[in-house]
Amino acid sequence: MCRSIEKRIKDTDYFELYKQLKEVVRKNIKDIELSALLVSVNELKEALKKNEKDNDEIIDQYPIVYLNSHDITHVERVLDRAEDLLACIKINVLDSYEIYILMCAILVHDVGNLQGRRDHNLRVSNFLNKSCGSILEDGFERKIIGQIASAHGGEINGNKDTISNLKMPMALKCKDVRTRFLAAILRFADELADDSSRVNWPQDEMNKLPEESLIYHYYSKCLHSVQVKNDDFSSYIKLTFALSVEDAIKTFKTFKGEEFLLDEIYHRTLKMERERIYCNKFFQPLLFIDRIEVEINIYDQDSNSVDLPLIKYVLEEKGYPVKPAFNLEIQWDGKKLKEFLSYKDGKKND
Repeated sequence: MCRSIEKRIKDTDYFELYKQLKEVVRKNIKDIELSALLVSVNELKEALKKNEKDNDEIIDQYPIVYLNSHDITHVERVLDRAEDLLACIKINVLDSYEIYILMCAILVHDVGNLQGRRDHNLRVSNFLNKSCGSILEDGFERKIIGQIASAHGGEINGNKDTISNLKMPMALKCKDVRTRFLAAILRFADELADDSSRVNWPQDEMNKLPEESLIYHYYSKCLHSVQVKNDDFSSYIKLTFALSVEDAIKTFKTFKGEEFLLDEIYHRTLKMERERIYCNKFFQPLLFIDRIEVEINIYDQDSNSVDLPLIKYVLEEKGYPVKPAFNLEIQWDGKKLKEFLSYKDGKKND
C-alpha cells in the first residue's frame, strides 16, 4: 500500500531509493522490541555482577522494559501523522527532495533501539552507515538524514533542545533543505503516533509483560483516536481516549511507585503539549498547531451505564506571557556600562 505522504515524492529515482531503504529497515526492526529487552536484561546482569551498589538501587537504575510497538507498523503510523501535519499547510511548499529526506529520517528514527533504549536516538547514523550505505551512497546526505532522525527526542550533548543543533537551511544537492522544519515534523508526528496501533498483544498476553512496562501499553491501548484537524481558523490536535471501568480502577506499578491510568494520561498529554510548544518554534512560518483538545470516555463493557464521567480539557497557551527567564550570561548592566564609559582608557571622562 502506498501511503499518502509517499505520493509526495514525485522524483522516481528518490522514490525507488526510499522503497529500498524501507525494506532494509523493515527487516532489521521486525524484532526490535525483543532486541531492546535483551539489551536491558544484559545491562542489568552486568551491573549486578559488579555488585558496586545495593541490588535494589541497581534494579532501579537498569529497569527491564518491554517497549510497545517500534516496528514498521509504528514507522508507518509516524508517516501518516507527518502527512496529516503537512496537509494543514495550504500550499505544497516542500519539494520532492525535502519530502524524501524527511521520509528517510522517519524510517530510521527508532533503529537505535536495537542496541537498547538508552540514548537510542544517537545511534541512527551508525545504522545508516553500516546497513544502508549501498542504498544511500552519499555520505553527507546520510549524515543529515541521521541528524534529523536523532533530533526526535532524548538529549544531544546533555541538551533536550535537539532541533536547534541542526543547521538551517542545509544545502544538499543544490537545494536548501529546511532541516529544522523536517525534524520538528518528525518529532511531533512521532509524539502523535502513540495510539492503539502500537499494541500488538492480546489482553491476556499483555498482562504477562514486565509490570513496569504495562502502563505504557495500556496508555496506547486506550488512546483510541488521534486527529490532526484543520478548519478555517486554526490547526489543532484532537485526542480521544476510551478507558474501560476495569482499566480505570486498576493501579499500575511504575518506576516511581504506583499510578492510575488516568494520571498517566494527564502526564502524557502535558508532555505532548510541551512538544507542541517546542515544535511550533520550528514549524513557523509554514505551520502552527494551535492547541490540543482531549476527550476521555469512560465506558463499562458489561452494562449500558450512561452516568459515567466524560472528561474533557484543552491544552493551549493562554493569557499574557509571564516575565521571560533571562538566563543568558550578561556581561553588562547599566552601572557597569556607565563605569566603563566614564573611565575609558584609564581616565575619567567628564
